[in-house]
Amino acid sequence: MLAAMKIHLTPDQKRALELMPDTTRDSRACDRIKAVLLASEGWTAQMIAQALRIHERTVSRHLKDFIAQEKLTHVNAVAVNTLIRTRNATANRGCPVKCVILTR
Repeated sequence: MLAAMKIHLTPDQKRALELMPDTTRDSRACDRIKAVLLASEGWTAQMIAQALRIHERTVSRHLKDFIAQEKLTHVNAVAVNTLIRTRNATANRGCPVKCVILTR
């Protein structure tokens, strides 16, 4: 059996995740969202796997991916700030730079 992972969500994160399955038709994405929500409510990977009818390792991978994504949020913010500074610096030299910022 795999170790239980603690997922802590803010009320805003939880609300956003609860609305996401209504906007996607991808059943795997829905399973990922449900796994995170259930883990945040104290469910174990084994319980989530049984409820969603997926393998326990799949649940653990979904939870690890979610945790990793949250860790990358800060890195993405740093990268966006760097792009903005670069764009501003090149704009001052008369070089047009296209800056595309991806949001979740």
